[in-house]
Amino acid sequence: PTLLAAVEDMIWRLYWFGDTDAKNVADGGILTAGVNPKFFQVTDGFFKRLFAITAANPKQRVVIDANAEANYTAQHDKMFEKGAATKVMRDLVYKSDIRIRQAKDKVVLCTQSFADALADDVKNNGGSELQWESLFDGLVSATKYNGQDILALPKWDEIIIANEDNGTTLNKPHRAIFTPQSNLFAGIASNDLVAELDIFFDKKTRTNNILAVDEVGTIVWEDDLVQFAY
Repeated sequence: PTLLAAVEDMIWRLYWFGDTDAKNVADGGILTAGVNPKFFQVTDGFFKRLFAITAANPKQRVVIDANAEANYTAQHDKMFEKGAATKVMRDLVYKSDIRIRQAKDKVVLCTQSFADALADDVKNNGGSELQWESLFDGLVSATKYNGQDILALPKWDEIIIANEDNGTTLNKPHRAIFTPQSNLFAGIASNDLVAELDIFFDKKTRTNNILAVDEVGTIVWEDDLVQFAY
């Protein structure tokens, strides 16, 4: 189970946060001091691709003001201000390409922090309390808001908190993506989880070592079919 959990963590990290040009904060990047950039440099993940898409096409970005606050507390509190989360959600859906809203597999993927703020905003402003269903042993929480499926992914929060912290703020801790599920592709070159897996015990350091070798990659199939809030 420990090995499987480690491999799952690696997949989440690379598929979503991978960056072949990853650097620590001291070197002009976003990675927390002490985090090894090589853990992220294997491939370019979805977030790097989505940031590039919205930089080239600003209409596909919804700005979350809380992300720009000057410290952790302010980043959290501003996200929970009255109307903040519901406005982001409204703009995320209603300002998106109409083809996303027509897609049968459309979904909002978001950080747990954004999901919490949305649930709080809805509840405290006259709406019905959002009902969340835990899926995949807690890796995902699902609900609906105005008929739209929302999946909260606390693994995103976990990775951001552990790896994208400059000592004062987190790097864009609140994120939400509106897209058809079929628009995001990730995979590995081999037919198995990893092509080569070598596990060995080092008698000198008395540690177990795991070497995994494979090729991984991500693709956003159609750039226009993404609306990204951050």
